[in-house]
Amino acid sequence: MLCKMVNDSNYESEQALLATGNSSEEQKRRFLLRVKKKVNDNRQLKKKLDPFLKRLDVLQTEFGVTDPTANHNKQGIHYCTENKKTGKCDPIDNVFRTTRLDNELEQEIQTLTLDLTKAPNKDAQSQAYANFNQRIKLLTLKYLKEITNQMLFLNQTMAMQSEIMADDYFRQNNDGFGKEENHIDKQLTQKRINERERARIYFQNPNVKFDQFGFPIFSIWD
Repeated sequence: MLCKMVNDSNYESEQALLATGNSSEEQKRRFLLRVKKKVNDNRQLKKKLDPFLKRLDVLQTEFGVTDPTANHNKQGIHYCTENKKTGKCDPIDNVFRTTRLDNELEQEIQTLTLDLTKAPNKDAQSQAYANFNQRIKLLTLKYLKEITNQMLFLNQTMAMQSEIMADDYFRQNNDGFGKEENHIDKQLTQKRINERERARIYFQNPNVKFDQFGFPIFSIWD
C-alpha cells in the first residue's frame, strides 16, 4: 500500500511538472512510460474482465433447457423457444433444467396422490409407492448431475474472480516501473502462474470425484 501511495504521488508530481513546463526530458520520458503502462494494464484487465462479466449469459446457455421435447408436457409449461427452421430450442431467460426437474417432481407427487386415491386395496397402494420410488430414483440422478455441473460452474467462476483480484493486487503493489523484479517478486509471480495453471487443469478435468456421501469434491489441492 505504501509503495502504491509513493507511485501515485510520483505520478501526480510528474503530471504537475509537465503542466507547468518545469520538467526534464527524463521526467517526460518516465511520465509517458507510466501512462503507457497504465493503459496497457487497463487493457489486460479488460481482457480478463470480459469473460467474467459474460458469465450470466454463459449460465443461461449452459443450464437452460434446449430440448424441444421439454415443451411437450402435461402441465403445458414452455421451457424453451422452438425454432422450426433450425429444429433447435433456444433457452428462455431464468428458466433452467432444474426448473424443469422441480416441475417434474411436483407432477410425480400429484400422480402418486392420484394413484393412491384410486387404489382399491393395500396391494395397489404398495404398487403405487413402488412405481413412484422407481421414477423418483431417476429424477434424483438428474438432480445430482445438475447440482454437480452447477457447482463446477461456480468453482470456475470463483477461480476467474480470484485470478482477476490477484492480478489487480499484484499490479497495484508491484509497479515494477524502471526496475527489474527482485527474486522475491519473481517467486511470487511464478507461484501465481503455477497455481493458476493447476486450477485450469483441474477445472478442465471432466472426471468429478465424489465423497462417501455422494457429494462432488472440488478441491484444486487434491
